[in-house]
Amino acid sequence: MVEVRIVEVRMVEVRMVAARIVEARIVEARIVEARIVEARIVEARIVEARIVEARIVEARIVEARIVEARIVEARIVEARIVEARIVEARIVEARIVEAQIVEAQIVEARVEKVQIVDAQIVEARALKARIVEAQMVEVQALKAEEVQVEAEEVQVEAEEVQVEAEEVQVEAEEVQVEAEEVQVEAEEVQVEAEEVQVEAEEVQVEVEEVQVEVEEVQVEAKEVQVEVEEVQVQLVEVHLLVKRIKSLNRWTLLMTVKRQNKTWMVSLKRRLLLISASNGFSQPTQLRMYNYADATVFEYFLACFPSNLVDEICILMMQKGREQRKGCPFTVTKGDFWLFMGYLLYILCHPMDLPIQDYWEGPLSTKYENCSACVKHDIGKFGLSYGRFRRLMQAFTLPQYPAIEGKNDPFCFIRRFVDEWNVAMQHCISPGKFLVVDESMGQWLGKGMPGLMYVARKPTPNGREGHTTADAETGCIIFYEVYEGKILMAEKEHVNELGAGTAIALRLTAPWVHSGRIVILDSGFASLKTAIALAEVGLYMIGNVKTAHSGFPKKWLNSQVSQRGDRACATHSFTMHGRQMDVLAAIDKDKQPMSLIGTAGTTSMGTTLERHFTVRHSSGKWQTRTATLEQWHIHELYRANFNAIDKHNSKRQGATSFEDTWKTHSWWVRDYQILFGMSEVNAFLLWNKFKPSHAMSMTQFRLQLCHQMLTNQWIQEEREAACRKVIPCDEEEDTDTVHELVHCDRGHCRMCGVVTRWRCACTPQSGTASGRKRNDASAMFLCPASKRRCLILHIKGVKPQNLKQQSRPEMVE
Repeated sequence: MVEVRIVEVRMVEVRMVAARIVEARIVEARIVEARIVEARIVEARIVEARIVEARIVEARIVEARIVEARIVEARIVEARIVEARIVEARIVEARIVEAQIVEAQIVEARVEKVQIVDAQIVEARALKARIVEAQMVEVQALKAEEVQVEAEEVQVEAEEVQVEAEEVQVEAEEVQVEAEEVQVEAEEVQVEAEEVQVEAEEVQVEVEEVQVEVEEVQVEAKEVQVEVEEVQVQLVEVHLLVKRIKSLNRWTLLMTVKRQNKTWMVSLKRRLLLISASNGFSQPTQLRMYNYADATVFEYFLACFPSNLVDEICILMMQKGREQRKGCPFTVTKGDFWLFMGYLLYILCHPMDLPIQDYWEGPLSTKYENCSACVKHDIGKFGLSYGRFRRLMQAFTLPQYPAIEGKNDPFCFIRRFVDEWNVAMQHCISPGKFLVVDESMGQWLGKGMPGLMYVARKPTPNGREGHTTADAETGCIIFYEVYEGKILMAEKEHVNELGAGTAIALRLTAPWVHSGRIVILDSGFASLKTAIALAEVGLYMIGNVKTAHSGFPKKWLNSQVSQRGDRACATHSFTMHGRQMDVLAAIDKDKQPMSLIGTAGTTSMGTTLERHFTVRHSSGKWQTRTATLEQWHIHELYRANFNAIDKHNSKRQGATSFEDTWKTHSWWVRDYQILFGMSEVNAFLLWNKFKPSHAMSMTQFRLQLCHQMLTNQWIQEEREAACRKVIPCDEEEDTDTVHELVHCDRGHCRMCGVVTRWRCACTPQSGTASGRKRNDASAMFLCPASKRRCLILHIKGVKPQNLKQQSRPEMVE
């Protein structure tokens, strides 16, 4: 014990010496800083004085130039006034001469006509003409005198302006003299500044000498520090010896684990480590949809879909359809597009192991009379024949960005739609506190897809891999990035500086940087490098570390857990933007150990888990047992949110998916199907989240969405414009007869042959037939398509054609 006290006394003395040395250095450093500040203040004042002088000179020069410009303008104005008055005088003279000539001509004409008149009348008229000439001469003389007077007045004004210009010139000379005086003063200030500069150099020399002294003191301090460390080592050894003697089991014992120059402080007992996002994001998910409480299922879907591209898609489909049909009319409206999507959803909601055209076989068909498992759907009643459905499917295309010359983009077919989809989701949802980053797969068994991936652990291992970001509170995927292959992904942002995994995490969370949200990462993206990179952009992180464990004490953590329920943790500190950040490494042993790294969460105890497992006895019987597992708060946060994207994918790729319904050989159509399915699941999740009183299952939601697409407002407006419009007959017919389309049983249009459920009101109800009499001449079935002219042809009295020979009428463009 005496030796311990001696060591402690020495430690106190050493610390006092070190404190005095530090105080002396601080005083010296403050003196040096004060001198440097004084020198900088003097330099700043000199610079300010020079700037002020230069501005004064510039202002005076500008004033002189303005005065000169005004003088020139005044002279130009005077000259223009004189010229204008001279021109006016000349115009007046020319008009007088013209008037005299005209009058003379008139007089001569009159003289010639009245030669028969006696001489007295001639003399009188001649006398009158002379009098008029005299008056005109007098008027001309008066006008000339007025012009002369005005010219004299203008000359006087010009002389006055000249005098003012001379006065301004005198003022400019005075300003020039003042500028010379200011220049002399500036030279004097320059001399003073040079003197101050010399003094500053002397101060700099003194500062350098002080710096040398400080370096010497630092060397001495390092030597003292080495001695202090040696004493500390001895003191630690003494303390350990004392603890062993007294058998003290204190939980505050700490050790260091070094891993690639990273020092982690490790707790061997249950030491509470708090790593929390105290200044982080805390608002719940917000839906940026207008009046979402009263919105329909279809409106929720439109909010999650890039609806601004639908009109452009319709135009491109029309162009492609006309090319495929060699210039034949082909029209696609917004209502037709959503009707087409509704048909695909109907087929998805009612899967049938039969050809797709069998969905158009209705109750009139006897094809499957003996098949009790087959349901006769007759979806042609919604207004889309199987032939047009096939043509719409063949003409489907997506808008693209303009091509860049010299650049071949293999993903040009889908890139713009993906970008617009991401923008639509960001406008629709403001995510909550937790963001989840993971991969999603879309099945593809065809050929030609760039960036094709095979991931054996996925439910659909072969197909398109997409990197996605989800809002953990609602489960909605709000950002999607297509995997473009190893070569193109290496050219993406942040890859060269930070590596692939960290770069993907930064790109997928870019719209929410500096928001303080917590990012939940899969093992493909989580690492110490990712945690630091996200902290730099204002985001916290919790991630599962498996393979990317550079700088992470994984080996030590695994050595601390051996059975279910064991836990261990460590911390690493670093400075970020002037404040200290802590990274927590924690491991929790369940069936398998789970190693987490995070800048959020704590090691306080979270909720208790229940695990159910079966055990087989020696008798051969199986027994179910239940075990409770305590977990830390950081593990609770991770386990509560990490599978949000997996749940989303399971809803999108359930027993049947959009990819199974719409079979295609175009890989970019499959990408569209993936995003369409994501929009559908997002709308379903938002519906149940923000309208809990109307919550429904995925199947019910899909059926309602299908029905609202089949009866969308645009197709209804088009049908009302074409089919519900009452058109009177020609004058030859009875004026009381009105042609109007009414709903009836199924039959063939008398003008184009399309299967329809509409007839003209001019035919009796008895004419509506079933099956065998559907083409009865007494029933005037007409096509309800908005762009056909079947009703107009019927009203004009066109005789119905033979359905087997006639061709369909033109589409109205």
